[in-house]
Amino acid sequence: MRVILKVDNSYEILFSGEDHDYVSIEVPTGVPAAIQCLGNEEAYMLNMPNPAWTPEMNDEHSADFSDFDFNS
Repeated sequence: MRVILKVDNSYEILFSGEDHDYVSIEVPTGVPAAIQCLGNEEAYMLNMPNPAWTPEMNDEHSADFSDFDFNS
């Protein structure tokens, strides 16, 4: 799986999964992230927010990744 972080109008690309020793990826608070499965099988991601999520949190934000080539 590939995780694309949008940081200061540029991208940081991180990988995890079988080919990458299942490394843990930490996404900093407030940083938009796109998650992409690169294989032919389903990929699963464990999301463990800290602090724990509650329905009262206003955490729905839009981020524009239209200039990122997801096919590369």
